[in-house]
Parts: sequence; C-alpha cells; structure tokens
Amino acid sequence: MTLEQAISYAIQHEGLQIITEERFVNYLNDLQAFTAPALKRIIATMIDEGYSKQLLPCLGSSGNQELEFNKVKTHLVNDEGFQDGLVEYVLLCLQNAVSQKGDAPTLPNNKVEASKMTKLNIEYFEQNDMMELFYQFKALVNDLYNFIDRLSRNAEFDSWVEHLDRMHITLEHADFSGDGDTSTYRGKLYFMALMDTYWLLRDSRVLKKYRLDFAPPVYGFMLLICKIYMTSEVSYPLVDSMEPTYLAFLDMLQESEGRLPTYSREFVYAQLLYDFEDMNLYHEYLNLIARHISLMRAALYDNSKMTRRIDKFVNNLNKRLF
Repeated sequence: MTLEQAISYAIQHEGLQIITEERFVNYLNDLQAFTAPALKRIIATMIDEGYSKQLLPCLGSSGNQELEFNKVKTHLVNDEGFQDGLVEYVLLCLQNAVSQKGDAPTLPNNKVEASKMTKLNIEYFEQNDMMELFYQFKALVNDLYNFIDRLSRNAEFDSWVEHLDRMHITLEHADFSGDGDTSTYRGKLYFMALMDTYWLLRDSRVLKKYRLDFAPPVYGFMLLICKIYMTSEVSYPLVDSMEPTYLAFLDMLQESEGRLPTYSREFVYAQLLYDFEDMNLYHEYLNLIARHISLMRAALYDNSKMTRRIDKFVNNLNKRLF
C-alpha cells in the first residue's frame, strides 16, 4: 500500500483519533506503507511532539486547515530537521486520506543513481617523499573530520541515528576527551570514524605488518586520533613522538573488538548512510575511504606483496559495496 492508502485504511477501521496514537506507526508499518525510513520517523515525531493532535481538529474542515498544516510543516522542517519535500508528502497523504480528494502525491527521491558510482576510485601512484605523503594523509584526515562534523550537525541524521541500539558504545578503560568523548552523541560519531579507519587497516592486512612498526601506511590512523582526541596539530618532524599514543589506541581497539558494532557494508558510516538513504553522503564517504586506500598503497609502493594484498582487498570490497 502507498502511505496515503494505508492512512485511509487505518482511519476507516480505527477512526481518525488513531493518527494521534503511538500504535499508528506500527499499524502503517504492518501495511508496508513506509517506502523510505524517513517517513516512519516523520510520523513518529508528529505523534511524539503533539503535531498530530494539533492537526486533528482541522482535519475534515475547510476553515483553518491550510494554516495549521503550514505551521506543522514549518516546525517539522525548521525545528525537527526533516526534509521539506518528505514532510510535504506525509502531510498531503494525511490530507488526502481524510478528505478522499486530491491527486496522489509523489514521494521525492533524494538518491543518486547507482550508475554514477560503481566502484571505489583508487589512484595508483608512488610517493617517494614521506613528508609529502604525511601531509596528504593530513589533508585527508581534515576532510574526514569535517565530514563527521557536518553529520553531527545534520538534524535529520541526528534524530534518526541516535535511537539505534548499535550506537551504544561501551569500552573498558576508555576515558576519552575532546571530540571523541563517547558519552556524547557527537563523540560517538567521531569514535565510529576511528573504528572505520582501524577496520580499514586491519581488513586490508596492513596492520599485520605494521603492528609494531610505526610507519607511513598508518599515518592516517594516528592523525585522526590526534585530530579527534587531542585537538592538536602534528607536524612531520614530531610524528615519531606520537607512536605511544598510536599503540595505546591500537591495543584498546583490538582488546575491545568483540564488543564493537559490526555492519554488513564493511564500514559503520557506509552502512548508516546507506540505510539513511542519502546516496550523496554515502558516495562522499566512500570517496574518502578510496583516498585513504590510495595513500596507503602509495606508502607501500616498493612492497609488491603488500600492494597486491591491498588490491585484492579493494576487489572484494567493491563486490560487497556495489
């Protein structure tokens, strides 16, 4: 059923009052009316925040219906952070279901066609200058940090992801500070970025070789730790001084690995953004992953065994992601 049809069915069988009750969400879910996760979140928010009760008196009347619906739409977009087109779609479905009039509304589509990204765009190059490589890693980490910062300020992503059980992170001996404070929502987002970086190194088997050797392929991991938890900038001449911090975080993650969230799409944010149905953000994040792999590979340009290992990892990753 479409959302409009499901709402109409619910009202016919349960009465108009059902739109204000918590069971309304489950009722529509049973009718498979939520063709996009955001629709369920919008209706749940309307009930939880009292917007449905606000609309109830004017439904079925022609008086101040438009005014009240515009007020609710403004609150849902500006205060709750939902997309304008999705909110308008939900409200039109509700209006049409009650009045039994009007053209069927069309669900807006914010997805990018899959054909626009069919694989990770890995650059194959050699980098002999380790200082230059270090600063390329640093630019990547800054872009990744800013990407997570934007997500933390995205009201719709915030309201959706904070309710997932998989977001609960409990680690022993983990007294984090700075942006990585996992007692906060923002800190959890940054911590998950660190997990993704760790898993990238682990699953490509770069860490197997560089567990104790603080080497260029792990510079991105170290720089992200500093950026998130120490809020400090590290210059190339000081890189060796960060080895104890790098090893301490590596030990903590490896000891806690069994208690960390796992996802079917390899990386935390790849899965979350795919489920969130924002393909622009999803592909933007995968491009950051591809840049990281490209730099790791460049740092290992003289080790044919390791570069072949990374290439095999990328091939398997592409099969899972696309």
